[in-house]
Amino acid sequence: MACPAARNWGAKMPNGKTLSLIAGTTVCNARCDFCISKTTPFQGMGPKLDQINRERLEHACGLAKKLGIQTVLITSKGEPTIYPEHISTYLLHVQKHKFSSVELQTNAILFGTKAEQYDKLLAQWHADGLGLIAISIVHYEGEKNRSIYTKINPYMDLPAIIAKLHGFGYKVRLSCTLVRGYVDSIDEARRMIQFAIQNKVEQLTLRRMEAVDVSENEDVSSWTRSHMLAPETLAALRSHLDENGKLVGEFFYGARLYEYGESSQNVCLTTGLTDKILTDDVRQLIFFPSGRIITDWRYDSGKEGELVQISGIKTEG
Repeated sequence: MACPAARNWGAKMPNGKTLSLIAGTTVCNARCDFCISKTTPFQGMGPKLDQINRERLEHACGLAKKLGIQTVLITSKGEPTIYPEHISTYLLHVQKHKFSSVELQTNAILFGTKAEQYDKLLAQWHADGLGLIAISIVHYEGEKNRSIYTKINPYMDLPAIIAKLHGFGYKVRLSCTLVRGYVDSIDEARRMIQFAIQNKVEQLTLRRMEAVDVSENEDVSSWTRSHMLAPETLAALRSHLDENGKLVGEFFYGARLYEYGESSQNVCLTTGLTDKILTDDVRQLIFFPSGRIITDWRYDSGKEGELVQISGIKTEG
């Protein structure tokens, strides 16, 4: 889920809702211990690449517009950049709908390890309307990120990747999952923010790590529970941001958006999963290449052909 930017809103606040377009398969080149994808329903996806159902994609874009969604996020149940053809197809399709922001969520590893191929793709994707790239991280130090994402394999030069993306004209969001032993204190959060400032990162998201109640992979969920930040730590971090930043946005699903410190660094403190106790509003539409549309990673859309209602709008059939 994207966290909206703080700047250039004018008098109108963004609604904080997203159309998530799933690219690729369940295949990933990272080895994250807390992988949310492994713990939530696979929605019929596996390692085999599906063709994108373009008729249903058009339906999803229409639904998004009816719900007031202005942000498109290309993401995956694996790593989307492994399947660049899906990304290219999505970009060309959503152009005509004139969404305010089109973003890509990625671990960005291939941007470093296969630069010759992906530099060309990055140039083309920007020309086709991709404006922001959100990089999943757990820390500002490469070694810490390597220990989560690539394990025994080398990790990319994160500052160099950020500079490269800026060179192509992209805005960058660092999407930092809060993990015990990594960014797990006010001091560590301040260092993470300073890293963002030094590298001219437009947006920084600090995301609470959460475990699903009903898991498809209990080993992952168990690791997640044992490495989640304590509620009092999260409360202290929120208090620190309240005291040292200007609150410029608060969204129905729990995210809080700040301009932090003298530099007014964009910092979003957010949740990993929607709290359905807090709201019945729709945080996101999630579109799968097969044509399936759901509103929450944790829940299946039902039996084949079943109708799912979103604010009175049919998503199936």
